[in-house]
Amino acid sequence: MFLLKKHFALLGALLLSVSALAGCGTSAPQNGSGTASSSSEPTATLDDLKERGCINVAVKTDVPNFGYQNEDGSFEGLEVDIAYELAASLFDVEPEQAKEDGLVNFIGVTYDERGKVLDDGTADFTIATFSITEERKTQWNFTTPYYTDSLGLMVEKAVTDSNSLGTQAITSISKLDGKIIGVARNTTTRADLLAYLDRNGLDITPQFMEFGSYDALKQALDAGTIDVFSVDRSILYGYVDNKTTILPDKFAYQNYGIATAKANTELAEFAQQTLDEISQDSTLSELIRSRNIDS
Repeated sequence: MFLLKKHFALLGALLLSVSALAGCGTSAPQNGSGTASSSSEPTATLDDLKERGCINVAVKTDVPNFGYQNEDGSFEGLEVDIAYELAASLFDVEPEQAKEDGLVNFIGVTYDERGKVLDDGTADFTIATFSITEERKTQWNFTTPYYTDSLGLMVEKAVTDSNSLGTQAITSISKLDGKIIGVARNTTTRADLLAYLDRNGLDITPQFMEFGSYDALKQALDAGTIDVFSVDRSILYGYVDNKTTILPDKFAYQNYGIATAKANTELAEFAQQTLDEISQDSTLSELIRSRNIDS
Protein backbone atom coordinates (compact mmCIF):
# COMPACT_ATOMS: atom_id res chain seq x y z
CA MET A 1 0.00 0.00 0.00
CA PHE A 2 2.83 2.38 0.92
CA LEU A 3 4.58 1.71 -2.39
CA LEU A 4 1.33 2.25 -4.28
CA LYS A 5 0.80 5.62 -2.60
CA LYS A 6 4.41 6.53 -3.32
CA HIS A 7 3.98 5.72 -7.02
CA PHE A 8 0.82 7.86 -7.21
CA ALA A 9 2.62 10.73 -5.49
CA LEU A 10 5.49 10.55 -7.96
CA LEU A 11 3.06 10.37 -10.88
CA GLY A 12 1.19 13.40 -9.59
CA ALA A 13 4.38 15.40 -9.24
CA LEU A 14 5.44 14.44 -12.76
CA LEU A 15 2.09 15.49 -14.23
CA LEU A 16 2.26 18.79 -12.38
CA SER A 17 5.74 19.40 -13.76
CA VAL A 18 4.63 18.62 -17.31
CA SER A 19 1.60 20.86 -16.89
CA ALA A 20 3.75 23.76 -15.70
CA LEU A 21 5.97 23.43 -18.76
CA ALA A 22 3.11 22.99 -21.25
CA GLY A 23 3.52 25.34 -24.17
CA CYS A 24 7.15 26.22 -23.34
CA GLY A 25 9.62 25.91 -26.16
CA THR A 26 7.05 25.99 -28.96
CA SER A 27 4.71 28.41 -30.66
CA ALA A 28 1.46 28.56 -28.77
CA PRO A 29 -1.42 26.62 -30.34
CA GLN A 30 -4.03 28.96 -31.72
CA ASN A 31 -7.78 28.89 -31.34
CA GLY A 32 -10.30 30.72 -33.48
CA SER A 33 -9.19 34.14 -32.27
CA GLY A 34 -5.54 33.48 -33.00
CA THR A 35 -4.53 33.40 -29.36
CA ALA A 36 -3.17 30.63 -27.20
CA SER A 37 -5.72 28.07 -26.10
CA SER A 38 -4.80 28.34 -22.43
CA SER A 39 -4.08 31.35 -20.25
CA SER A 40 -2.59 32.36 -16.94
CA GLU A 41 -3.26 35.19 -14.53
CA PRO A 42 -2.44 38.66 -15.94
CA THR A 43 -0.74 39.42 -12.58
CA ALA A 44 1.88 36.66 -12.89
CA THR A 45 5.12 37.55 -11.13
CA LEU A 46 8.66 37.09 -12.38
CA ASP A 47 8.98 34.14 -10.02
CA ASP A 48 5.86 32.63 -11.62
CA LEU A 49 7.48 32.95 -15.04
CA LYS A 50 10.68 31.34 -13.81
CA GLU A 51 8.72 28.47 -12.30
CA ARG A 52 6.78 28.05 -15.54
CA GLY A 53 10.04 27.83 -17.47
CA CYS A 54 9.25 30.27 -20.26
CA ILE A 55 7.65 33.61 -21.04
CA ASN A 56 4.54 33.99 -23.21
CA VAL A 57 5.00 36.73 -25.79
CA ALA A 58 2.41 37.96 -28.29
CA VAL A 59 3.87 38.88 -31.68
CA LYS A 60 2.56 39.57 -35.16
CA THR A 61 2.59 36.83 -37.80
CA ASP A 62 2.36 38.96 -40.95
CA VAL A 63 4.87 41.79 -40.56
CA PRO A 64 8.17 40.94 -42.30
CA ASN A 65 11.24 42.08 -40.35
CA PHE A 66 9.23 42.65 -37.16
CA GLY A 67 7.05 39.64 -36.40
CA TYR A 68 6.58 37.00 -39.06
CA GLN A 69 5.58 33.34 -38.85
CA ASN A 70 7.27 31.05 -41.35
CA GLU A 71 5.64 28.06 -42.99
CA ASP A 72 7.32 25.75 -40.49
CA GLY A 73 5.65 27.62 -37.63
CA SER A 74 8.78 29.42 -36.43
CA PHE A 75 8.82 33.16 -35.78
CA GLU A 76 11.39 35.76 -36.82
CA GLY A 77 11.87 39.52 -36.79
CA LEU A 78 13.03 42.38 -34.59
CA GLU A 79 10.25 41.88 -32.05
CA VAL A 80 11.03 38.18 -31.84
CA ASP A 81 14.65 39.13 -31.16
CA ILE A 82 13.53 41.46 -28.36
CA ALA A 83 11.47 38.65 -26.84
CA TYR A 84 14.58 36.49 -26.64
CA GLU A 85 16.39 39.38 -24.95
CA LEU A 86 13.66 39.44 -22.27
CA ALA A 87 13.97 35.69 -21.75
CA ALA A 88 17.75 35.89 -21.62
CA SER A 89 17.55 38.55 -18.93
CA LEU A 90 15.00 36.65 -16.85
CA PHE A 91 16.70 33.26 -17.02
CA ASP A 92 20.27 34.62 -16.99
CA VAL A 93 21.36 33.09 -20.29
CA GLU A 94 22.46 34.40 -23.67
CA PRO A 95 19.68 35.21 -26.21
CA GLU A 96 20.81 32.39 -28.50
CA GLN A 97 20.60 29.97 -25.58
CA ALA A 98 17.12 31.27 -24.77
CA LYS A 99 16.14 30.43 -28.35
CA GLU A 100 17.71 26.97 -28.27
CA ASP A 101 16.11 26.16 -24.91
CA GLY A 102 12.67 27.33 -25.99
CA LEU A 103 12.37 29.93 -23.25
CA VAL A 104 9.87 31.98 -25.26
CA ASN A 105 6.41 30.73 -26.12
CA PHE A 106 5.21 32.86 -29.05
CA ILE A 107 1.54 33.67 -29.53
CA GLY A 108 0.52 34.93 -32.95
CA VAL A 109 -1.92 37.84 -32.77
CA THR A 110 -3.67 40.30 -35.05
CA TYR A 111 -3.68 44.03 -34.31
CA ASP A 112 -7.03 43.88 -32.47
CA GLU A 113 -5.87 40.97 -30.26
CA ARG A 114 -2.66 42.57 -28.98
CA GLY A 115 -4.22 43.97 -25.82
CA LYS A 116 -6.78 41.24 -25.24
CA VAL A 117 -4.14 38.57 -24.69
CA LEU A 118 -2.64 40.71 -21.93
CA ASP A 119 -6.01 41.29 -20.29
CA ASP A 120 -6.85 37.59 -20.04
CA GLY A 121 -3.33 36.51 -19.09
CA THR A 122 -2.63 34.54 -22.27
CA ALA A 123 0.47 36.66 -22.88
CA ASP A 124 2.93 38.13 -20.40
CA PHE A 125 4.25 40.64 -22.93
CA THR A 126 3.01 41.99 -26.24
CA ILE A 127 5.69 43.05 -28.72
CA ALA A 128 3.67 43.49 -31.89
CA THR A 129 4.14 46.88 -33.62
CA PHE A 130 1.95 48.19 -30.77
CA SER A 131 1.97 51.98 -31.04
CA ILE A 132 2.03 53.93 -27.78
CA THR A 133 -0.92 56.34 -27.49
CA GLU A 134 -2.39 58.23 -24.55
CA GLU A 135 -5.60 56.22 -24.80
CA ARG A 136 -3.78 52.89 -24.86
CA LYS A 137 -1.66 53.89 -21.86
CA THR A 138 -4.86 54.00 -19.80
CA GLN A 139 -5.43 50.31 -20.64
CA TRP A 140 -1.93 48.79 -20.63
CA ASN A 141 1.59 49.54 -19.46
CA PHE A 142 4.12 50.47 -22.14
CA THR A 143 7.88 50.76 -22.08
CA THR A 144 9.63 53.66 -23.73
CA PRO A 145 9.84 53.15 -27.52
CA TYR A 146 12.15 50.53 -28.98
CA TYR A 147 11.40 51.77 -32.50
CA THR A 148 9.90 54.93 -34.00
CA ASP A 149 8.15 54.78 -37.33
CA SER A 150 5.79 56.91 -39.40
CA LEU A 151 2.73 56.11 -41.45
CA GLY A 152 3.23 55.83 -45.19
CA LEU A 153 1.48 55.26 -48.50
CA MET A 154 2.13 52.48 -50.99
CA VAL A 155 0.74 52.59 -54.53
CA GLU A 156 1.12 50.64 -57.74
CA LYS A 157 3.56 51.92 -60.33
CA ALA A 158 2.09 53.14 -63.60
CA VAL A 159 2.04 50.31 -66.12
CA THR A 160 3.34 52.53 -68.93
CA ASP A 161 6.13 54.14 -66.91
CA SER A 162 8.29 52.00 -64.64
CA ASN A 163 9.89 55.16 -63.23
CA SER A 164 6.59 56.69 -62.17
CA LEU A 165 5.98 57.19 -58.46
CA GLY A 166 2.50 55.83 -58.78
CA THR A 167 -0.52 55.01 -60.88
CA GLN A 168 -3.65 57.13 -61.42
CA ALA A 169 -1.49 60.24 -60.86
CA ILE A 170 -0.90 59.38 -57.19
CA THR A 171 2.54 60.84 -56.67
CA SER A 172 2.09 62.34 -53.21
CA ILE A 173 -0.35 62.73 -50.34
CA SER A 174 -1.78 65.81 -52.10
CA LYS A 175 -3.16 63.57 -54.86
CA LEU A 176 -5.47 61.49 -52.65
CA ASP A 177 -8.74 63.33 -53.27
CA GLY A 178 -11.42 60.75 -54.10
CA LYS A 179 -8.94 57.88 -53.94
CA ILE A 180 -9.69 54.69 -52.01
CA ILE A 181 -7.23 54.14 -49.17
CA GLY A 182 -6.99 50.71 -47.59
CA VAL A 183 -6.24 50.64 -43.85
CA ALA A 184 -6.06 47.96 -41.19
CA ARG A 185 -9.12 47.51 -39.02
CA ASN A 186 -8.93 48.76 -35.41
CA THR A 187 -5.91 50.99 -36.03
CA THR A 188 -5.47 54.77 -35.91
CA THR A 189 -4.34 55.14 -39.54
CA ARG A 190 -7.58 56.67 -40.86
CA ALA A 191 -7.83 59.21 -38.04
CA ASP A 192 -4.12 60.04 -38.27
CA LEU A 193 -4.27 60.68 -42.01
CA LEU A 194 -7.38 62.88 -41.75
CA ALA A 195 -5.77 64.84 -38.91
CA TYR A 196 -2.64 65.37 -41.03
CA LEU A 197 -4.70 66.64 -43.97
CA ASP A 198 -6.59 69.02 -41.70
CA ARG A 199 -3.47 70.39 -39.99
CA ASN A 200 -1.84 71.09 -43.34
CA GLY A 201 -4.91 72.74 -44.85
CA LEU A 202 -5.27 70.15 -47.61
CA ASP A 203 -8.80 70.16 -49.06
CA ILE A 204 -8.81 66.44 -49.79
CA THR A 205 -11.55 63.89 -49.22
CA PRO A 206 -10.32 60.32 -49.69
CA GLN A 207 -12.42 57.20 -49.20
CA PHE A 208 -11.43 54.42 -46.83
CA MET A 209 -11.79 50.64 -46.79
CA GLU A 210 -10.83 48.51 -43.78
CA PHE A 211 -9.22 45.06 -43.98
CA GLY A 212 -8.51 42.34 -41.46
CA SER A 213 -4.85 41.71 -42.35
CA TYR A 214 -1.90 43.27 -44.12
CA ASP A 215 -1.90 40.41 -46.61
CA ALA A 216 -5.50 41.27 -47.50
CA LEU A 217 -4.54 44.92 -47.97
CA LYS A 218 -1.72 44.03 -50.35
CA GLN A 219 -4.02 41.72 -52.31
CA ALA A 220 -6.60 44.50 -52.58
CA LEU A 221 -3.96 46.89 -53.91
CA ASP A 222 -2.77 44.32 -56.46
CA ALA A 223 -6.37 43.70 -57.57
CA GLY A 224 -7.16 47.40 -57.91
CA THR A 225 -9.82 47.31 -55.20
CA ILE A 226 -7.98 50.12 -53.43
CA ASP A 227 -5.69 52.83 -54.77
CA VAL A 228 -3.45 53.13 -51.72
CA PHE A 229 -2.22 50.79 -48.97
CA SER A 230 -1.53 52.87 -45.85
CA VAL A 231 0.13 51.60 -42.70
CA ASP A 232 3.44 52.07 -40.84
CA ARG A 233 6.28 52.51 -43.34
CA SER A 234 8.34 49.72 -41.79
CA ILE A 235 5.45 47.36 -42.46
CA LEU A 236 5.07 48.62 -46.03
CA TYR A 237 8.74 47.82 -46.70
CA GLY A 238 7.92 44.19 -46.03
CA TYR A 239 5.32 44.19 -48.81
CA VAL A 240 6.82 46.41 -51.51
CA ASP A 241 7.72 44.64 -54.77
CA ASN A 242 8.66 45.52 -58.34
CA LYS A 243 5.06 46.55 -59.10
CA THR A 244 4.63 48.91 -56.17
CA THR A 245 6.37 51.87 -54.59
CA ILE A 246 6.24 53.74 -51.29
CA LEU A 247 5.59 57.47 -51.66
CA PRO A 248 8.02 59.86 -49.95
CA ASP A 249 5.33 61.32 -47.69
CA LYS A 250 5.62 60.57 -43.96
CA PHE A 251 3.02 61.44 -41.33
CA ALA A 252 1.84 60.52 -37.82
CA TYR A 253 4.99 59.18 -36.19
CA GLN A 254 4.41 55.92 -34.30
CA ASN A 255 6.35 54.79 -31.22
CA TYR A 256 6.38 51.02 -30.65
CA GLY A 257 6.60 49.84 -27.04
CA ILE A 258 6.56 46.57 -25.12
CA ALA A 259 3.12 46.25 -23.50
CA THR A 260 2.10 44.46 -20.31
CA ALA A 261 -1.16 44.13 -18.37
CA LYS A 262 -2.09 47.37 -16.61
CA ALA A 263 -2.14 45.75 -13.16
CA ASN A 264 1.22 44.04 -13.60
CA THR A 265 3.76 46.68 -12.64
CA GLU A 266 6.45 44.08 -11.92
CA LEU A 267 6.53 42.82 -15.50
CA ALA A 268 6.33 46.40 -16.78
CA GLU A 269 9.38 47.40 -14.74
CA PHE A 270 11.27 44.29 -15.86
CA ALA A 271 10.51 44.99 -19.53
CA GLN A 272 11.67 48.59 -19.16
CA GLN A 273 14.86 47.58 -17.37
CA THR A 274 15.71 45.04 -20.07
CA LEU A 275 14.97 47.53 -22.84
CA ASP A 276 17.17 50.13 -21.14
CA GLU A 277 20.03 47.64 -20.94
CA ILE A 278 19.91 46.57 -24.59
CA SER A 279 19.55 50.20 -25.67
CA GLN A 280 22.55 51.38 -23.66
CA ASP A 281 24.91 48.64 -24.82
CA SER A 282 23.89 49.09 -28.51
CA THR A 283 22.30 45.63 -28.73
CA LEU A 284 18.98 47.12 -29.85
CA SER A 285 20.51 49.24 -32.61
CA GLU A 286 22.46 46.21 -33.82
CA LEU A 287 19.27 44.13 -33.93
CA ILE A 288 17.48 46.84 -35.91
CA ARG A 289 20.39 47.07 -38.35
CA SER A 290 20.53 43.28 -38.75
CA ARG A 291 16.88 43.27 -39.85
CA ASN A 292 17.49 45.92 -42.55
CA ILE A 293 14.61 47.97 -41.23
CA ASP A 294 14.13 51.36 -42.86
CA SER A 295 11.50 53.83 -41.66
